[in-house]
Amino acid sequence: MIYGIQLDGVTNRPQISPCSTLPRIEGCNPDFVNLDLTASKKFGNWELGPVAFASMDVSRPIPTYQKQSQFAAGGLVGYDFGVMRLQAYVTRDVYVQNYSGLDTRVWGRITVPLWRAPQTPASSTLRKD
Repeated sequence: MIYGIQLDGVTNRPQISPCSTLPRIEGCNPDFVNLDLTASKKFGNWELGPVAFASMDVSRPIPTYQKQSQFAAGGLVGYDFGVMRLQAYVTRDVYVQNYSGLDTRVWGRITVPLWRAPQTPASSTLRKD
């Protein structure tokens, strides 16, 4: 979860979230919450599972601002190559408020570890009878 605090609530530069048609105000920056949910299971080198995300405005930079929110769900497939891990997601909006419509998104991620803990060899115990 990310809680974003905007230091400049209104601006004279165009932003993603438009303000009302007040003179000299072209963009609004509300405080927001983003939530990312993933539950995956590995099958050998393969990884599968459901994913979801939500985002919502939690403040109004000006009284007439209409807060935006969305929730999307989908699936993940990934493969672990050993030196890197590749993941792909597909999500579809299931709820939107004050957005232009339902979106389908394709996401991707490549993870390369900076360091791995050394593997400890399996210990074998010898027993004399």
